[in-house]
Order: sequence, then structure tokens, then C-alpha cells
Amino acid sequence: MGIKNKTWLTINFKEDTFDVKLSNESNVIQDIRSVDSEINIVGILDKKIIYAMQEMVDAEMNHKQYMQDKKFIKESIMQYKELRQINVSQHIEKKNGLSYLSWSWAVDQILQLDDGATWEYLEPKQFGESMMVFCKVTAFGKSRTAQLPVMDFRNQAIPNPNAYQVNTAMQRCLAKAISLHGIGLYIYAGEDLPIVDQDVMTDHPLKLIAEEVTNQIKLGNTKSARERCENLSQEDKLGVWSLLNAKTKLALKKYLVA
Repeated sequence: MGIKNKTWLTINFKEDTFDVKLSNESNVIQDIRSVDSEINIVGILDKKIIYAMQEMVDAEMNHKQYMQDKKFIKESIMQYKELRQINVSQHIEKKNGLSYLSWSWAVDQILQLDDGATWEYLEPKQFGESMMVFCKVTAFGKSRTAQLPVMDFRNQAIPNPNAYQVNTAMQRCLAKAISLHGIGLYIYAGEDLPIVDQDVMTDHPLKLIAEEVTNQIKLGNTKSARERCENLSQEDKLGVWSLLNAKTKLALKKYLVA
């Protein structure tokens, strides 16, 4: 199936293919023709068939809107600039002077933001008796790869590591690869808190809009919250999104895919 232009839709119905013309005001069927035919056959079709076709059209248009909304969330909103500002301080694991991002929390966060995110472990490399592991994480349309040596409690490379030690390094490497997308990257630079852009101030207009959207969500007015953002420029939408808390973001995402 495919859109021929803005008012035509091609559908497959009971082993036949039809071109369906939709009204300009809505998705209601106005004209049905066999493919490559100029004859409108609405008048000779049973009303049940037309109704069944209408259901197919509605499903197709809803799916198209769902995919557009999902792409907007994944590719337009979730950018590195916003991801790097997420505060992960409560999910840091410290060991002998080194800080690690909890791998389970990092995986949970990235899947909430992009449910199509994937990761794979590349072939480890031997350096004498020690080993380096690698992990590639693909999310938000980009792939990033991190590496990590298999280390002991003194943060020294382990000679001939066993399966448990390699597995521990792989989990930590996964969290590190996720951080390359922005989530928690600041902890690998030895910083305690994420860097917030200077143009995001407490009295900034986008801060006020973010607070308004958050309040609408708390009141259960999800539709109003989304409509408040629809007339903003793409840059302002990204700015507002970066200021929303996780609960508000999740409520808006659920509304988009409902």
C-alpha cells in the first residue's frame, strides 16, 4: 500500500487492489476505483464492503500518524544536547575511585526514550594476558561503540580473566556505550553533575512553557499539554522537552502512540 498523492490511498481488499480517494476535510472515502481505472465503483458496491474498506483506510492513516509521531520522538526530540543534561547522580556505582553508571538503569532509560534501541558485543581483543571488551549501542538513528579493559578491584587489568570477570566488564561497557549517546557521559569526565546550557535559565520563556506543560499533565490535560507545544518552532520544542521531567515526557509519549 502507498499514498499516490495527498488524497489517494491504494489498498488491498480480498485479493484485489483499489485506489481510494479521500475527502479533503477528513479520511472519509469519496471515490473507489480499480487500479488504473477511471470509473468510480462506489455506487455498485455493497455498503458492508465500503464500510470494511473505510476501516482499512482508518487503520492505515492511524498507522501512518503513529509512525510519524514515533519518528518525531526518536529523531527530533532525543538529541545529544538533551540527553547529556539528564542527571544520573543517584545511579552511579563507585568502586576504588572509579565511577560507573548502573548498566540496568542505563538500559531502562535508553529503552524508554527509544524502544528500538539495540546493542551488541563485538569480538574481545587480547593484549598479552589481558583483555579488552567492546560494545556497540544503536539508538536515535546512530551507533556508538565503547571499549573497556577487564579489571580487578584495584582497577588493574586482569591476567587471563574468567567468565564472571569478562561478563562484569561487558555490562559496564554497555553502560559506557549508552553514555556515548549522552546519558551520563559527564561521569566519565569526572564531573558530579551534568552541564546545563547557559541559555536555559530559570526565567527563560521555555522554562515557563515547560512548567505549564507539566502542570497540565498533572491535571490530566494531556491533549492541552501537547497543543501548547504544537505552535512552537522545532528548536523551541527541543528546548521545552529538555526541561520536562521523565514522568511528563512519558505521559506525552503515551498520548502520541495511543
